[in-house]
Amino acid sequence: PAELAPRIDYESWRRPELFDWLAEAGGVAEEEMRRTFNCGVGMIVSVDAEEAEDIARRLDSGDVSAWICGDVVEAQA
Repeated sequence: PAELAPRIDYESWRRPELFDWLAEAGGVAEEEMRRTFNCGVGMIVSVDAEEAEDIARRLDSGDVSAWICGDVVEAQA
């Protein structure tokens, strides 16, 4: 919904060095890097906050690397 927005914790994962090189070599601003490239995150799944820890643990115990990378907040006007 328009009244909600994602709040990503960019410190929650280690960004692969390739993306640092790309930003520097191409003169790409951080905001553009985040908007254009995944920067090491393949996919983000939005789930109910009360279930997030359990879902992340279940995914991470399989073949998927999973962690909580943020939350959803009220959008700023």
